[in-house]
Amino acid sequence: MTKAEAESPFGQRLIHQLLAISRDGHLSLEEVAALDKMLENAPRTMQAVPYLYDITQDMLSDRTFSDREANTLRVAIGRVVPKAVRIEINRMLAEMGLPPSDAEHESPVGKRSWQHDPATARQIDFIRDLGATPQSNLTKGEASILIDDLLDRRPPSRRQLMVLRFFARLDLASHTKDEVCVWMDNLYDDKPHYQLAWQKFKQDIGFDASHIDIEDVPLGGYKNYIDKWR
Repeated sequence: MTKAEAESPFGQRLIHQLLAISRDGHLSLEEVAALDKMLENAPRTMQAVPYLYDITQDMLSDRTFSDREANTLRVAIGRVVPKAVRIEINRMLAEMGLPPSDAEHESPVGKRSWQHDPATARQIDFIRDLGATPQSNLTKGEASILIDDLLDRRPPSRRQLMVLRFFARLDLASHTKDEVCVWMDNLYDDKPHYQLAWQKFKQDIGFDASHIDIEDVPLGGYKNYIDKWR
């Protein structure tokens, strides 16, 4: 989040909401839903918006979320807020076994200590949740790098696969979650009526991701809606 974005009216509201989520040490479904609603119609030119919105949509897709998903959101919050705000949520990151989000403020000794200490139980569990097997004697620094790499290589989410079916782009199903997210953002930025088509489809079927299979989304279904939104 840039300085100008952070100082804008929406930026201030978003920061306040993110701090509220981070301070109590517990993420509830209601908090995630409130953040998701705020992000839904927020300016997508602010890079933090689509980044966070993709995460909240995944968390709400089945009306529940795992500890791994909660950790993912907390780490994402640490990445998008300004440095001054990031200091306030360092305790949350420490509880997850991740490096302080304002690591540049640590002393060189502190950095070396953190990097070479044994990986925490939370880091090990998180790595396993992401589908990898951590090696023995893994350090905190090595675990953090591995976690970032695993997050970058995640496959598309269930919701993203539904979107790919709807727009007949299953050729992207083998790409990473982040790559599909970039494709979706570019598509909606270039052709806003495509996003309206997806939203109208969801309204028509009373979309509830917890009660619909991926295959229930019609392949190329956007063709039945697109002309209405040109």
